[in-house]
Amino acid sequence: MASCLQASMNSLLPRSSSYPPLSLNSTGRRNLKSSRYAFRAKAAAKIPMPPINPKDPFLSTLASVAANSPEKLLNRPVNADTPPYLDIFDSPQLMSSPAQVERSVAYNEHRPRTPPPDLPSMLLDGRIVYIGMPLVPAVTELVVAELMYLQWLDPKAPIYIYINSTGTTRDDGETVGMESEGFAIYDSLMQLKNE
Repeated sequence: MASCLQASMNSLLPRSSSYPPLSLNSTGRRNLKSSRYAFRAKAAAKIPMPPINPKDPFLSTLASVAANSPEKLLNRPVNADTPPYLDIFDSPQLMSSPAQVERSVAYNEHRPRTPPPDLPSMLLDGRIVYIGMPLVPAVTELVVAELMYLQWLDPKAPIYIYINSTGTTRDDGETVGMESEGFAIYDSLMQLKNE
């Protein structure tokens, strides 16, 4: 397989007078150090450019700016936040037509800017603490944190608590928590200055 690979590699290398000939070493194999120039020549080949559209509004505006005031292109400050040459124009929406710009603005007005809130977030915004699970340590920590947060927001506004919990047991009667979880919530309520 190695000889097959050498033969195929040797057939790919260009033979010209500008490259030194490949030499054979003592084992009869070709010396690949002298063939590295062929690989450098291929790597230095230019990448083909796509055809330029003469009706492109960005390129025509860029050409007119370059013709009228070339100092804007030569002495421009480098800003990493904007792509090159876009800081020349007043509007970054240069590529789109006016109808597309108006359509995109009207479409964005009806779309919410943030994701819709979940039910616990909406309840907390209404100053409602909802306990709907058995009192395990994670639930107790969350309830106490919500109570402290609501007191921090407004110490005089009332806080409402809705309890739909089985306490320290699950629906099937298995004990999953301790009574100290309920006492922790009660002690937090007694320390609050809210109604």
